[in-house]
Order: sequence, then structure tokens, then C-alpha cells
Amino acid sequence: MVDNRTLAVLMELFATKRESLYELSIQTGIDKHQLQSNLELVNQLLQEYSLPQLHFREGEFLVSPDLYAQKEKVFSLFRSRQIYLSQEERQLLIYLYTFIRRDFIANSDYQELLSVSRNTTLTDIKSVKNLCLDFQVGFDYSRAQGYHLLGREEDKHRLALYAISHCLQSAIGVWALDYILQAWGQDNPMEELKVVSQQACQAYQVSALEGKLDEYLYFLIFFTLRQERTRASISWDSELRQGGAPALLERLWQVLCFRNKGLLELDSATAAYLSHLLQGCLEGEAQDGRFYQLTLAIVEEMERLSLVTFDQRSEMIAGLQRHLIPAYYRLTSRLIPVNSYTETIKGTSKNPSFSSN
Repeated sequence: MVDNRTLAVLMELFATKRESLYELSIQTGIDKHQLQSNLELVNQLLQEYSLPQLHFREGEFLVSPDLYAQKEKVFSLFRSRQIYLSQEERQLLIYLYTFIRRDFIANSDYQELLSVSRNTTLTDIKSVKNLCLDFQVGFDYSRAQGYHLLGREEDKHRLALYAISHCLQSAIGVWALDYILQAWGQDNPMEELKVVSQQACQAYQVSALEGKLDEYLYFLIFFTLRQERTRASISWDSELRQGGAPALLERLWQVLCFRNKGLLELDSATAAYLSHLLQGCLEGEAQDGRFYQLTLAIVEEMERLSLVTFDQRSEMIAGLQRHLIPAYYRLTSRLIPVNSYTETIKGTSKNPSFSSN
């Protein structure tokens, strides 16, 4: 059987076109012998359906142009196979599927999406409701709307970012996010957004925190699909600042608008909000005196406690400030790091006032 990790490897191979056996082993945690055996099973399946196979040459797996041209058919084939997901993975996919819903959703839709029984689906839905409450979001059903989300739009976004971050830390993360998009018949512009973001970072001389930027780009894809349907307004008081983040956001939004003619131009509040989130993915570029003063205070306190005066103090301050600034933006966006999720949500209100969407 082709397992979830092997599906993730296949997604990676189609993204890069070629990858060494060693690199794939490091990325997936699968030993080289098992990895080669699993991909041989992939080739057997491709052969059964008269599709071009993966090539293995001089220690590298290669995706030929002929096979790449059949990309959609290949992944449709694998999506039709039985996919085994943990309950935690299923609840995240249910949330993201609902977050970008294009139509009425019933229990049977979740059941078909995840290839599980009716009882398992009902258990998963209960789990999703509990997860949503931790973020002050409601997960509700009505005969008129089907399953839908309730609450502040920004809280729904926080949970979407949490779900995306959690998925991307999993071996099946890239496949899972693409699977949700495909379930609603949506293309995945991730590769194009990554190219544009890399070019823009070079042009504006900013450094991206690669893992965090990938999370943001996926969020932006899901955000635009949701906004296309809901046209929800964003309540954000901070003004749009000048710098690399707003300029990068503008480039990314142009790509998405070009692909989706129904997408509206960003209003000032939404642009400021999305730029604030994006700034949490970039090493500190802001020339804001408050960050320097805060960093200096941290270094001075470290020196006081250790009874040591640091050598190369200015370099230490500059390095610490580069990491402090994105952390500040993530904290002020109230984002929940995946690894400290349980501790962070303690004390969160379970009785928010809700608005439907």
C-alpha cells in the first residue's frame, strides 16, 4: 500500500522535478531502503494505469517531462485511493474544508472527503467543535446553511493559520492542503507565489523565515478563496506601514487577482492586517527605535544576571533584534504556535458572542 508519507514524497518530487534518495530520506524520516521500496510501489501503480514512471538514475529520482505533463491525472489517481489520516489530521482538514466552503456542507460531504464511516465523521465533527471553541470560533449546522463557522473573522483566520502550520509540520501536509483545494475544484498557485515572494524578497532586500513564509502563502490562498465568497470586512486599527512587507503583499495579491478575476482590490484595513501577519514571517527590517530599545534592555538584563559584559555587543543586539521583530508581530496577531498550543489556550473564554459566516 502507498502510505501517507510516500504520497508526501511524491508531491515533493513533482515540485522539484528531481531529488536525491538521501535528501528524500532526510526530509521524510524514511530510511533509504524503505523509501526506494515504497516508490517502486508507486511505479507499479503508474504502470497499471499506463502512465510514465519515476526514473532513478545516479542516486536521484527524476520526474520526466512526460510524467509531469500527467500531474493532474497522477494526483487524481492517488486521491481516489484509500487515504488513512489520524483524528487530529482529519479535524484540521474538516476545518479548512469548511473555511473555504463554496457550497452547502452536510455530514456526508465530510464522510466522502475523508473516506471514513458515518460514526467516525460524527466523532470528528464533535472534535472540530471543541477545537474551534479554543479559538473563540463556533462550528455550527443549520438546514439553510449546512456546516458553517461563527465568530470574529480574525479568530477564524487564527485557527486557519494554526491548521495550516500543523499540516505543514506533517509528512502529508503539502498533499493535504492541495487535497482540500482540489476538493472544491480550486487550483493551487503555491509554486507561483513562492517564486514571486523569492524575487520580491531579493528586490526589497528582506529575508524570509522560510517555514513561516510558506505557512503565510498557503493562508493567503485560503484567505482569498474565503473572501471571494464572504466579502467579510476586517477590523484592524493599525495603519499600513511602509516597507518590504506591504510591497511584497502587493506583488502576491497581484498574482492572485490575475488568477482570480472575481477577487477585489485590498482595502486599507485588510492590507494593513495582511501586512502585519506577513511581517511575522520576515526577519526584522523595521527601523523602529522601540525595537532597538527593547533589544538593548534584554541584552543589558542578560549581562546583569550573568555578571558578564558581552563581546561584540552591537552584533548581538542586531542579531537579536532581527528575531525579536517577527516574534513581536506574531504575538500581536495572537497567533498560536503549534508546539505550545495546549498551554497557550488555557483560560481562553468558551462563551464568545458569535456572528455567522
